[in-house]
Amino acid sequence: VLGLSREDLGVLRQNDSDQVLLRGDYIRGRLTLNGRYDFNEQRNKNQPATIEGQGLPSNFRHNEIRDQSVVLGVTSLLTASLTNESLFNFVHRTFANPSVSFEPGIQIINTADMGRHAGPFDFYRERRFQVASTVSYARGRHIAKFGVDINHVRNRVIFSGFNPAITLFTVESFLGLPPFSRPTALLFIAAIPSNQRVDPLPR
Repeated sequence: VLGLSREDLGVLRQNDSDQVLLRGDYIRGRLTLNGRYDFNEQRNKNQPATIEGQGLPSNFRHNEIRDQSVVLGVTSLLTASLTNESLFNFVHRTFANPSVSFEPGIQIINTADMGRHAGPFDFYRERRFQVASTVSYARGRHIAKFGVDINHVRNRVIFSGFNPAITLFTVESFLGLPPFSRPTALLFIAAIPSNQRVDPLPR
């Protein structure tokens, strides 16, 4: 129909994930150390890019998520009334969200969505380094806290914003029912030809 590829209605949605959590604590005298490593990876295939139940297979995307973090905490009891808490945190996360097709985006309002959806990000990567320290002073019923929290973040976002075309129909205009004499798009926006697509996404 309309020169588009045939929809493969037999594709399966796949959700695979791996998680690892390592933690250690060390206490000696007035010093407490704790460390944690978190790893989370998800490999999700054929996920709808639009409202559940309306996206056809050409609308699907593959979600690949990898998230790692290392946290080190240090707590020192300097005096009976003075405490220092420090935190060191490193995070690296990647989110890849490639579309399974580069077909024109076609939406039949409240009914079906097919082709490449232009809304979601295609790729996101973040590296974050955090250093924080807090000094607490207790006197009687009162506590005063002073601290600093520094975050250094580097990220990369790819949002193409381009489709071969974006087309909007109602059920009547798509099927050529009255008042339409033939299939008629209510909205048509031409964008980028498929041979100009930039790929692959970074890993």
